Amino acid sequence: MVLKVAIELNLFKIIAKVGPGAHISVDMLPSSRPSTPSMLDHVLYFLASHSMLSYSLRTLEDGRIEKLYAFTPASQLFVNNNDELIR
Repeated sequence: MVLKVAIELNLFKIIAKVGPGAHISVDMLPSSRPSTPSMLDHVLYFLASHSMLSYSLRTLEDGRIEKLYAFTPASQLFVNNNDELIR
């Protein structure tokens, strides 16, 4: 179900548009409600735990920890040629 949600929300396409090798945080994704970033973070973290995305942490200047997600070879399977990621 999580993979289905990610596909329906076009999360893979959104990440692909950032560019190859780029890392994104949940704050970079579009959201319409205050609870959306938290829910998206759960979806992305689940995908990362199954190697559909990679996951890393970055410490911001103010001391907060930011979660970053990026493509893996497996996640490229969910982006079509029109999204210019598949080589």
